[in-house]
Amino acid sequence: MAQYQWSDSYSVKDVKVDTQHKRLFEMLGELQDAMRNGSGKTELGKMLDFLADYTVTHFKDEEEVMKKLNMPDLAHHVKEHEDFVNFVVETIKKFKSEGANLAMLVTVHQQLGDWLVNHILKLDKEIAKYK
Repeated sequence: MAQYQWSDSYSVKDVKVDTQHKRLFEMLGELQDAMRNGSGKTELGKMLDFLADYTVTHFKDEEEVMKKLNMPDLAHHVKEHEDFVNFVVETIKKFKSEGANLAMLVTVHQQLGDWLVNHILKLDKEIAKYK
């Protein structure tokens, strides 16, 4: 069973954003399953490819929703997105140059878990207040 699972408590009351968040939960669940069955290093490349695409599309979509709602503190939210993109880009570079290793796998897993709990449940949930 996955450590992180989607529940309505994560909903921001926007179908598109919630659907994208659900997909992130699914991918993290797949990574966790792979880690448990010993194929985490193999699954890491798939996760990084997913994150490279996901961050571009999802952050653009989410920021558009926030702009339409005239949400305050958008700049802080965008900065958090930029920081996460930088983490993904740097991890992909390291993955390509060094290959997968246990430390990288654990770091990606921890960063994603932290993102789900601290970004989605705290910052993204603000969207629901303005819907």
